[in-house]
Amino acid sequence: MISRPLAWTSLVVSTSVILAQEPAANAPVTRAPLPPLPAPLSVPQPGPTNDAPYAPQAILPGGIVIPLYPPGSPFLKADRVREAEQYNLDPLQWGRVYIVYI
Repeated sequence: MISRPLAWTSLVVSTSVILAQEPAANAPVTRAPLPPLPAPLSVPQPGPTNDAPYAPQAILPGGIVIPLYPPGSPFLKADRVREAEQYNLDPLQWGRVYIVYI
């Protein structure tokens, strides 16, 4: 075990050695260039509508959509089954869905 005075002495000596080393005067610092920015991720948007019942899209990448009702369920409004939802995006965070209107 190292005694406290010896530990302090070694700390002071090592610090003075480090500080005594003079940096190279006027040496330019070369840094590697930064890689290019990645392409932005896709912004969530409603899927296409056609004559078939609307198939909603996942909001998050890799997400899945689980239907609450089977096709042709009496709980679905038959006159609105082909309408797409509307996304309102958060104005403060790019690409974040704030509200989904159906």
